Amino acid sequence: MALRDAADHVVTDAALGVRLHLQSPAEGQVAFDWPEAGRRITYLWDRTKVRLRIDPVDAPDAPVEPAPAGEIRRRLLRLDRLDGAVRVPWSDGGMSDKAAERRLRDLTDAGITWLTTVVAEHGWPGHRLVGAAAAAAASRLVQHAREHLDFRRHCLELMRDAAGRGDLPWREVAYLTDELRVTDGLPQVYGTKFEPVGGVLVPWPVEDPEEVDHRRAALGMEPLADHTDRIRRRFPLAGTGGREAT
Repeated sequence: MALRDAADHVVTDAALGVRLHLQSPAEGQVAFDWPEAGRRITYLWDRTKVRLRIDPVDAPDAPVEPAPAGEIRRRLLRLDRLDGAVRVPWSDGGMSDKAAERRLRDLTDAGITWLTTVVAEHGWPGHRLVGAAAAAAASRLVQHAREHLDFRRHCLELMRDAAGRGDLPWREVAYLTDELRVTDGLPQVYGTKFEPVGGVLVPWPVEDPEEVDHRRAALGMEPLADHTDRIRRRFPLAGTGGREAT
């Protein structure tokens, strides 16, 4: 298991007297019983420091201390689950359910209000802070936040920096780049956004389409034709409006 995906992972070996709790990719604690000395040694760490605690070996287990990055991770994943529970049936139903659309907008607005504070304090929540799944959830949240244009542009710069240091896949940058281009009425760059035409999903207009596969390959993405085929299989009954991304 990769450490970046091992958040909220607990391992206990009573025979060896070892207890490991990973709360996020950068936070956790591990305790070792030392019966001969009558002590329990506990190491606690986060992104900035490692602490040592020594207790009697028979002391009750100390409560797990709150982990800021762990809390960010859990909230991102919860927001993503809530969004998916509404967005998938809304999309499958033709994006015509106005009540569901309002719920999605309210959920996204609340998520962006909170994410703004996270970004201000921690920077972009990439793999090293929250793990791969939650980092992808943060990217999807920003993609959906079409009424928060300035914040989305700021996030794109943060995401480029994160991808440059290996803390985020470049494809996440491609998704938001295309989203903002389409919002500005410009051709997309990587072909990640689709619209229904004649009952079939097709990419929104792409800038310099002859070179799109080279641009995609540079970011580790599959050819556009393969991507289009996958999108059509995944959304065979896509709605009559809006744009889709994976």
